Amino acid sequence: MVAAEHDPLLLALAAAREPTFTTVEADIGDLPFEDASFDGATCVTVLEFVADPAAALVELARVLSDDAPLVVGAMQHRSLWGVGHRLRGWRSGSGPGYAHGAFARPEEIDRLLTEAGLALEGDWRGAIWWPPLGGPVGRLRRPIDAAGARLAPGRAAFMARRARRSARATLG
Repeated sequence: MVAAEHDPLLLALAAAREPTFTTVEADIGDLPFEDASFDGATCVTVLEFVADPAAALVELARVLSDDAPLVVGAMQHRSLWGVGHRLRGWRSGSGPGYAHGAFARPEEIDRLLTEAGLALEGDWRGAIWWPPLGGPVGRLRRPIDAAGARLAPGRAAFMARRARRSARATLG
């Protein structure tokens, strides 16, 4: 496993949590890996915080081997979690973070994935419908999530989508 991250502090945290991972300080728009060097990749809550998500996905597609999957995870822009994170960031003046994230709609991410030469697989999958509350409300998480999955599958706080690098893909 390889963890690539541009922030040295986050990279050190990743190395401490999972010492078996190879950690590489890198920018997602210019990864220091050979073409087709990975059999799969994940990109979770990253596209919201990069200047050029399209370029990031093209670069991820470049390092994937033919037929390799990419799983993209993103915070849903209209979820209570997404709104709450942005409000807390603005109120606290905490600088970069969710307050400054560009939360794309799933359809926009689909377009970027396709333009990067990746074939979409299945539908977006969601998780976490319960509001960002703890205490006694926290005990209701499971039934709220079960109801949310059934009644509003596209409105989860966190959404994930799988795409695959096609052997025929023309990248960029």
